[in-house]
Formats: sequence, C-alpha cells, structure tokens
Amino acid sequence: MSSPILGLGPAVTGAHDTAKSAYLKEKSRLTKASQDFEALFVGMMLKQMRKSMAGENALFGKSSESKIYQDMMDDKLAEQMSHTGTFGLAKAMMKSVEGRLPADPDAPRSAKKP
Repeated sequence: MSSPILGLGPAVTGAHDTAKSAYLKEKSRLTKASQDFEALFVGMMLKQMRKSMAGENALFGKSSESKIYQDMMDDKLAEQMSHTGTFGLAKAMMKSVEGRLPADPDAPRSAKKP
C-alpha cells in the first residue's frame, strides 16, 4: 500500500515553481520600473544642468540638430547610469518597496520582510 504523502511531490514542486516564477516576474518588473524612473530623473537633471550652461560653448554646437543629439546623448547616459547603479536612486527605490513583492519561496523561513 502506498502512502498518500508520496503523491504530493509533484504538487509541491509545481506550487514552488509557480511561487518562484511569480516572485521573479514581479521583482523583474519592479527592477525595470525603478531603473526607468531613475533614468528619467537623471535625464531631466542632465538637461537642466545643460540649460544652466547655455551661455558657454556648447559641446556639439548650437544648431537644432546638435541640440537633438545632445538630448539623445543625455538620455543614453541617464539610461546607462540607471542600469549600472551609478546614481543609486533605483536601488533605494527597490529597497523601499521590496516588502510588497510576493514571498520568495527559496528565502530562509526566519527572514522577515521589512
């Protein structure tokens, strides 16, 4: 006679995999959103800094094309900074909202969410 507990293996594994998938999906979405926000914020900051230096020699000249190129460069720089963690705003945002993520099924049981 087989034990009814033996049949739970695939069900428990399936539930774990589903929980882990939900956790990773939400963490990925949260990471992307915080990095996108940081990139937007840093980009706006870079553009404002450029405006304050308008009287000086512009790096790419003063034509409308050079302004577009400068804006594109600032946006790319801001995106790179957000993905590498150089500025740190995305990391701080992640830390403040991590408690709202679904529970990580692989985390130790004694670990408490902030």
